[in-house]
Amino acid sequence: MFVFFFYRVQLYDLAVALLPGLGVKEVDLLFVAIEPALKDTDSSIQKKAYKVLSTILEVFILIKPLT
Repeated sequence: MFVFFFYRVQLYDLAVALLPGLGVKEVDLLFVAIEPALKDTDSSIQKKAYKVLSTILEVFILIKPLT
């Protein structure tokens, strides 16, 4: 179980790192993927998911607005 948890945490970190290079369709898919994690009972998973969401908003709202 710990390995799966660690794997999920690393995937969220990877998503944050790759976000600036993603297109609109990929970001939409990523949001669909993290949506359940926003409601996860594990606070560490929730925290990582909210970090991804925060980065989505930062990159696509503040830096490169959607057209």
